[in-house]
Amino acid sequence: MAVDVKAERIWRTLASIACAVLAADLAVIVVTGGLSILTPAAKPSPAAFAIREVLLALAMLARFQALAPARRRLSAGQGLLMLAVFPSLFHLHFTGRRITGDALYYYVYTRSMIRDHDLNFANEYEHYGLQGRDDLTMPTATGHRRSSYPVGPGLMWTPFFLATDGLAALLDDQEAGLEINTSGYGAWHVNAAAAGSFVYGVAALFLIQAFLRQHFGDRLSGAAVLLLFGASFFPWYIAENPLTSHPASIFLVAAFFLLRHHQALASPLGSLALGLTLGLAMTVRWQNGVFLLLPAIDLVSEAFARRSIRTVAQRGLLMGAGLFVGMAPQMVAWHAIYGEYLLPHPPQGIDYVRLSRPYLLNTLFSSRHGLLSWTPVFWLCFAGLAALTKKNPRRFAILWAPVVIVTYVNACTGDWWGGGAFSGRRFDSLLPVFALGLAAFLELAAGLVRRYPSALLSGLVLGGAAWNLTLVRALQTEQARPNEPLSLEARVLTSSRALSSDVGFPTTWPASWIFAAWNGVSPAVFDRAAGKYLFFRQNNLNGVVDVGGEGDDALVVDGFSGPRLAGSSSYRGFKSQARLIVSLDLPEALTISIVARSPDAASARIDVRINGKTAGTASTGPTWDESRLEARRDLWRRGANVLTLSSPAAIHLDRVVFQREKP
Repeated sequence: MAVDVKAERIWRTLASIACAVLAADLAVIVVTGGLSILTPAAKPSPAAFAIREVLLALAMLARFQALAPARRRLSAGQGLLMLAVFPSLFHLHFTGRRITGDALYYYVYTRSMIRDHDLNFANEYEHYGLQGRDDLTMPTATGHRRSSYPVGPGLMWTPFFLATDGLAALLDDQEAGLEINTSGYGAWHVNAAAAGSFVYGVAALFLIQAFLRQHFGDRLSGAAVLLLFGASFFPWYIAENPLTSHPASIFLVAAFFLLRHHQALASPLGSLALGLTLGLAMTVRWQNGVFLLLPAIDLVSEAFARRSIRTVAQRGLLMGAGLFVGMAPQMVAWHAIYGEYLLPHPPQGIDYVRLSRPYLLNTLFSSRHGLLSWTPVFWLCFAGLAALTKKNPRRFAILWAPVVIVTYVNACTGDWWGGGAFSGRRFDSLLPVFALGLAAFLELAAGLVRRYPSALLSGLVLGGAAWNLTLVRALQTEQARPNEPLSLEARVLTSSRALSSDVGFPTTWPASWIFAAWNGVSPAVFDRAAGKYLFFRQNNLNGVVDVGGEGDDALVVDGFSGPRLAGSSSYRGFKSQARLIVSLDLPEALTISIVARSPDAASARIDVRINGKTAGTASTGPTWDESRLEARRDLWRRGANVLTLSSPAAIHLDRVVFQREKP
């Protein structure tokens, strides 16, 4: 028996060493971009990297499953989550991006704090070629360059940056031809920050699963987290675009929920840890402060439950102290950059969050990164959370408070679409709540299938019928021809178009129906036009609708021919009536210039209506002419506007230009 125990210890030690060596090797490969501990003379190929991952997975299963004591074994749910880790690591290393978009503005914090020991980003902006940007050239009151980004992500990457300094010192060997860029701008340190985000993201998965296990079974919890990970924006922000705030934000909020569930407020140390975790989460993403509502309600409930007021006050003060310590780096950063510890409004500008002007339907349903249209799995999360609340309102109803507040604030943000986001990335901190709802939905769905197995068959029958009927509609509307073969790609596309044209795409319901009823258009128009602004913020149209040009189908409602060419001019034709749709952030008086021609008439009139009201008349002839008319402010409305063009003659429309009044 003693021999068996000794042998087991030896095997466990060997498995631990294998795990450590393989994990270290993969980490070095990712950070250095190809150096390997195991094969120093050869850069690992994708196949070699994948083999290392498989070996590490097997070593972990051996160490933490087969050789571990029963009480310490990797659970089935945790094993499921391993399925997400290794493909995402492969993605991070071989195809993931680094300094792109917002990543640069987060990373300069890390580089400036460690290399320059300050928060003046002038040299960083110059290095990345941003010194010419209007909003970055003017120094702030403290002589620094401004930043509208939080300090937290840069702070969270600091340990990985410093560890890379150690790795560089260990491997630096000029005689061997290995010269390492240690300026902080080099690939190694940028990769290290990306790896840090990956680590936080993976840790968040396991923390969320641990939180769910308190309410559901281990396997169901693992399956729910795996599904939420695979079907949401999560993989994008830990592998494809990791240098953002999202992985660290999800990690800290998940830790907060786990601490709260384990009654952290019941002890002084737990209260301090809860406040510190939430404070750090707020430095990573300021909106995470909304979760302060939950422990505040917990403390108030304890006070009303006639607990010791002194104890409740003590716990509240300790949590507040932890919160202050966690938030302190952000206040110090603001003071260094702007000269104020607390800003009176967001650094993006006083008009950035407009609480009186929400775009709720667009934020949730539009094709421009709408949360529910891009990632339909969140429909299941909301449904499950509603079922969970109905089952136990005293316990779960409070979770709707952060959901509603975060949703509303995101909808009131100036760029409600989140810039170049993948789906609704600004909902990242709600993932622990959404995971809870998804687990509840899966539990409910499994119960329904067990109770009513015929429901699954009915779903298959309805799916088959929908697949067939959408092709019928495509043939009826001449989007497909019965005498021509269809590839699978074309079959799916034509069926989707037919479905969307008639009833809107299911993931955009009911927003597309409301939009269609309000504007008198097909529900399909919502998918194309929502958020396509004439002037507002990034990627706007600059007031020009290039009819017949690339992307004009997002603005064409009906009545037009397909795109055509006349020399260098692209256009669409219409007879009798045609409609365009354009969007404004706020109504305003505009001058409309219409460039058109009437090939069959010496002179033609084009009547213009905006949202059903007469705006004026333009005229044209057989050659390309530009005609202008003034459109009063009261004709327009916030959001989408339908522009109706009518003419008794055939019209070729080249473009419509909208000009604002000069200030």
